[in-house]
Amino acid sequence: MTGGGARRSRWLFPSVLAIGLAGCTRSTSDGPISQSREAELGGGILARVGDSPVFASTVASVMSAQGVTSEEALERVVRDALFSAHARAQPPLRDRARGVEQAMLARVLLEQFRREAEARPVTDDDIRAAMAERFLEFDRPPMVKVIHAVVRFTAPGDEPRARTVADAIRRAVVDVKDEAAFRSAASAVPNDGFEVAIEALAPLAADGRVAPGRGMVEPFARAAHAIASIGGTSPVTRTKYGLHVIRLIERQPALFVPVAEARPRLEASVRTARLREAYDGLVRGLAAREPSTIDPASGELMGLIDLEL
Repeated sequence: MTGGGARRSRWLFPSVLAIGLAGCTRSTSDGPISQSREAELGGGILARVGDSPVFASTVASVMSAQGVTSEEALERVVRDALFSAHARAQPPLRDRARGVEQAMLARVLLEQFRREAEARPVTDDDIRAAMAERFLEFDRPPMVKVIHAVVRFTAPGDEPRARTVADAIRRAVVDVKDEAAFRSAASAVPNDGFEVAIEALAPLAADGRVAPGRGMVEPFARAAHAIASIGGTSPVTRTKYGLHVIRLIERQPALFVPVAEARPRLEASVRTARLREAYDGLVRGLAAREPSTIDPASGELMGLIDLEL
């Protein structure tokens, strides 16, 4: 902005001082703005472009984001307001600007929402909850690694025959030394028409946990943890999945990371999860308050949009 616009910008600068705009410490020879003029503009308003006010907070944001002086920031905001006023007077530009304005308002809302969520402290209870979710890294109970053979059946009347197969598998594997020999011996037992699966499993806790959100049924986990020594074999164990013969491969000791040590590793993820949960709640609440209706023909209409516009 040049000429009268630049003089106008310099004339308005004392009002920045008058309302206490952060970061403005320079003085001007033009003297302070009169109280009557400040009252005319309104508290926090530095200028008007047509009917559009220029707020001190907007100028402060430009100063902070672009690293410019208050005069330069005010000049840029006034210039943008002039362009905006011109665009609003042009129907094609106004229609395009409406979508941009919606996006910008949504962005402002989300930024405010994020700042408010991040201002909440992360408590020790928050850290403990995150540790429980990632228990393998921070609060792991004793775990065992096993391989097992399971004889699957569906009809209750088939259980005696299935147990005969499972008993035969246990006799075949009880003295073998390693996983490969376990697989070979179990596979060699006639299955009498039943499906027999042989699986090596990830380490599991006594309550069945394998990983966050994954686990084995507790009767299986208890039987695995009850095996006295590595290389030992469980009795035939019944679960809803069938009849199991379990071989203990490895024991893993418990692991616990104190809350104070876990905090630096978890605080950022706790804030992210909290923000996501709050964001989802905000979206659900807004959607309930402002129901949206999508035109059934919108898909066809969107296909006609010219991306080169």
